[in-house]
Amino acid sequence: MKQWDVIVVGAGPAGITAALAARLSGASVLLVEESGFLGGLAASGLPLLTFHDRSGRQVVKGIPQTIVDRLIADEACIGHVNTVGVSHHGSVTPIIPEPAKLSFHEMLAEQGVEIYLETRVVDAIMSGQQVVGVTIFGRNGLDALGAKVVVDCSGDGDLMAASGAAYSVGRDKDSLAQSMTLQFTLANVNVEKAVEFFSENIWYGLRPGEDEASIIHCSGDMDKGYVEGTKFKGFWAMSLHPDEFTINATDIAGKNPLSNKEFTEAHLIGRRQIKSIYQSLKNNVPGFEKSYVASSHCVMGVRESRRLRGLYCVTQDDVLDGAKFDDVIAINGYCMDMHDPDGEGITFSFGSLTSHIPYRSLVPSDVDGLLVAGRCISATHEAMAALRVMTNCMSTGQAAGTAAALCAKQNLNPRELDVALLQSVLRKDGAILED
Repeated sequence: MKQWDVIVVGAGPAGITAALAARLSGASVLLVEESGFLGGLAASGLPLLTFHDRSGRQVVKGIPQTIVDRLIADEACIGHVNTVGVSHHGSVTPIIPEPAKLSFHEMLAEQGVEIYLETRVVDAIMSGQQVVGVTIFGRNGLDALGAKVVVDCSGDGDLMAASGAAYSVGRDKDSLAQSMTLQFTLANVNVEKAVEFFSENIWYGLRPGEDEASIIHCSGDMDKGYVEGTKFKGFWAMSLHPDEFTINATDIAGKNPLSNKEFTEAHLIGRRQIKSIYQSLKNNVPGFEKSYVASSHCVMGVRESRRLRGLYCVTQDDVLDGAKFDDVIAINGYCMDMHDPDGEGITFSFGSLTSHIPYRSLVPSDVDGLLVAGRCISATHEAMAALRVMTNCMSTGQAAGTAAALCAKQNLNPRELDVALLQSVLRKDGAILED
């Protein structure tokens, strides 16, 4: 069985950061991704939220910032756009999808991360309660791969579930998770006319190759219900290229993202909503008269599914009250942004500008040899409404990847790791752990 120090499952924002962190800490690393590209939703046109708290103070740096710097150099990112006073966060970081896919791949390959694309992890290889590897299905068929530590960055917590680690799904009363979104892109849009209607959250940025700042975002509400099955009427659009909108407006509620049947139904609902939204925009909103649907994203935007039951579970009060932990490994600067499981729309809850994310929320309580990062860390349904955003996925990815490399080097289980040592390495690599 081929062996690595660290195997990272999933190559979204958490996974690419975890793999890079583990490699930079000296580990041999394999990154396994089920799609044909790296980046996940970070390569979808959805901007990263949020490197800055609502006061504008940067609270995430380290390897996530290094990744952004490389994306900017590769003309795949607009950089941090200050949104203080005009939105519910301190900044957005828009990423240009197609060049980003190449940039992500090259930056990991240059560091010696081994990458398997279009390869699905189908099971955990166990020795008692210890994860010692993964079973994959890819171009070579089924294969068994060994690792000293595995990091689950799959979003849905597929590997932690396969290992037998305890987890929760959705809200307590019925296990329904936050609603999902299928993004889509409209081309041939008159952006200047469109923003006269959608006049909220107007952000400007300098797109690659342009000499002057352009409108890169707008939002607002449609004045009538135009999406069946939800009361959500929000419209959020990024303009990453001239005359184009990448739109976050579908709201797919009441479907289980862990069910083959229901997840397939969610895709159908999403595409029907795209058709409905497009027709409403084209017929009712100036600027969309000549537009057309250029694409829909190949990855469904799942906000929540499985959540680890770890050594500590981050709560709503922790987020709103600005909880501080001795084992802090990242700073959350985002508010609670709950997309109602019943399709009742979005509720924003504001409290402290920042809160700590503890190392214990990445560590299973009942399985060894495993760490978790991204939107499947140990948190309540309510707290995940803040912790799920991509910048938090990146910062927990850095912590988990670094911890995995340290554990592999010292032949330790994650719960045995000296957190002070982990924190010292994170600080050395630029992470912010003080707020």
